[in-house]
Amino acid sequence: MSIDPPVAHSAAEAVRDASADGGRVFLDVHFRHGEHDCEEIYLSGHVPGAHFFPLQHYSTHPDGLPPITEFEDEVRGWGVSSSTAVTVYGGRSWRSVARAWWLLRWAGLRDVSFLSGGLAAWIEEGGSLELGPVHAARGTATLWPGGQPTVRADDLLSLPHDTVLIDARDARSFRGEHGSPALSRAVNAPAGLNLDDGVLLDAEDLAAYYGRLGIDESSRVVVYSETGFSGALTVLALAAIGIRAALYPGRLDEVHARVGV
Repeated sequence: MSIDPPVAHSAAEAVRDASADGGRVFLDVHFRHGEHDCEEIYLSGHVPGAHFFPLQHYSTHPDGLPPITEFEDEVRGWGVSSSTAVTVYGGRSWRSVARAWWLLRWAGLRDVSFLSGGLAAWIEEGGSLELGPVHAARGTATLWPGGQPTVRADDLLSLPHDTVLIDARDARSFRGEHGSPALSRAVNAPAGLNLDDGVLLDAEDLAAYYGRLGIDESSRVVVYSETGFSGALTVLALAAIGIRAALYPGRLDEVHARVGV
């Protein structure tokens, strides 16, 4: 199945786009688990015109998916319409940026890219920063869930035999040294290995990485992780090489609690 790959916006391209005022909306996704000052980080300096994406709020639902009506209202408040180009960026956490990208694509927006290198690359390229909140005319986006494939908790234990099930956590978690036990049949492909010094690998290296697991464009792939964040990064990386993977967006401990594995 053909898909629209995620677009890696270089900092130079992003600075040019912002200067041209072509209607692109930038979203700031400064978020790390356990941190509660994410919006303060945004307010202290962000891409001019960028809105704060409250990812923590939209990551607390048991199934990992936000109520679509509430999310649509948020997205419209950023000035987004269905045809608006959107670029997400963050600070240190690629997983959060990937999760934001995935949520927007799941909700039906098609033109969603990510800023390669994040805010640090923007600054290095000479991009200016703006302080404080941003207000925009409301957009008219109509969201529809299903733009990215998902699986439910009980689906994870009844996948077709030709499906590759990826555990995107680090090797220690996969081995059971911390976190929830791995699911049977899963192969370990740590999401962090999609990156080199904080930048997504190029298509050739990504294809080689997943090729070693026997994964190519014809493969059926399902991905999970502890909270769905590392899984989203893996789904993004696979999309970059034309592979459409389904994500279990919820928490892995919910799977164990609900289905008793």
